[in-house]
Amino acid sequence: DMALSDYMDYVALHFHKMFPTPVNKDLVIVEIDDATLKEFGYPIERKYMVQLLEKIWNFEPAVIGIDILFAEKSTNEKVDNELLETFKNAWNLVLWYEIDGNTIKSWYFQDKKISYGYFNPQIETNNNVYSVLPYKYIEDSLHESFSFQILRKYYNYKFGTNNQEISVKKSQDWLFYKFFFKEIPLTNK
Repeated sequence: DMALSDYMDYVALHFHKMFPTPVNKDLVIVEIDDATLKEFGYPIERKYMVQLLEKIWNFEPAVIGIDILFAEKSTNEKVDNELLETFKNAWNLVLWYEIDGNTIKSWYFQDKKISYGYFNPQIETNNNVYSVLPYKYIEDSLHESFSFQILRKYYNYKFGTNNQEISVKKSQDWLFYKFFFKEIPLTNK
């Protein structure tokens, strides 16, 4: 036990040196782990997602990002419709979709009232993710990342901003992140 405790202290110290800013204690990750999958099966029925979201909203979160890809309809159309309505009524929700090369893969819950961001991490040969592209242009259509959409929702909640104050915009042949009054050049397209 002492060796494990010493090791954990070493890891904590090393992590703190690498990232001196403490993690926000208000950040909560709700994980669907192996025990959950064992209890509810895979894929987890969508009726449980509706129940889970209702419980989460009771805590009044600033943002909810769901990184589950709902690629197709389930066997229960009534529950799918209920989940879609739940998603549409959640002003602080972000779902994700996938881009394969320059092809947008379809997903089941598509609606103008729902915020989406693509999630395509750059997975290295050691299976670690070191970066995620914040945006992608496909045939002159801008697609923003899942994490960028979550950031936008958070700032909208915290500071009452609108989508124009935090955005990716094109100016002539350059792309910029617009972050309130500051524009950060990204690349020339």
